[in-house]
Amino acid sequence: MKARFAPTKAWKELKTALLPYNTLFDEWVQSPACFLTVPEIVEINIYLKTRCYAAITEKLPVSIVTAANDILKIISKLNLRKDDYLTWKQHYLNCLRGKLVYVSEADQLLNAPALLQYFSPELKTKFKIMQVETLYDLLKEYSENDLLEYWDLDQKQLLEIKKSLLKFNLSYLLSEHSFQRIDSG
Repeated sequence: MKARFAPTKAWKELKTALLPYNTLFDEWVQSPACFLTVPEIVEINIYLKTRCYAAITEKLPVSIVTAANDILKIISKLNLRKDDYLTWKQHYLNCLRGKLVYVSEADQLLNAPALLQYFSPELKTKFKIMQVETLYDLLKEYSENDLLEYWDLDQKQLLEIKKSLLKFNLSYLLSEHSFQRIDSG
């Protein structure tokens, strides 16, 4: 028989941390703005239902200690990044209500908040540090050299930006804003 724990303090802390996320949690976890990983979402769902770390170990290849630590990290992440969620929520609701309309996916890529895009977490963090709201703002304000030298973006992050632009046939923006072209292949 497996030991079952009922660490109600952590469960209550998780429930409290999730309060701001409750109304649109399912929509948010499906969006590019979600900063939780798939295993973290699984851990949340299992722990909320069972209040038991051992139940997490039955579904994921982690120890009870790791599951307990993961829950604490998730609580911290939810609390620290609540503003990112609230930005997404406001944007999402404005789109649903028709207050914000993008004419195309390319328009959305350029003008929606960068934190809501399908960029890597590392690149999203760079956008935040740089206080750049949108990809268009980034292209308008910085050259490729600025990003590499001053803002310390690496080649992988720069390639991520370039591929996003190429995906929507926006490669012409690369030359207009001092970016070096890359092949679309």
